[in-house]
Amino acid sequence: MGALAVEITFYKENKDEILKKHKGRYVVIVGNKIVGTYNKKEDAVLETIKDYEMGSFLVQHVTEEERVATLSRVAK
Repeated sequence: MGALAVEITFYKENKDEILKKHKGRYVVIVGNKIVGTYNKKEDAVLETIKDYEMGSFLVQHVTEEERVATLSRVAK
């Protein structure tokens, strides 16, 4: 299973419910749980990295589009 596979699967399987509650916002998913919602992607990342390592969470813009965008740390 690839990086963030659990989070991506959770988003896809729960998209209709997430869309109803959080349309237009950015949700942060860790495992099978939404741990935050934000109006801006930058805020989602900056707040979430206070508690979680970069690359261990999914920041997803909640839209009707079928696009899943992920953030992960680039190896140096």
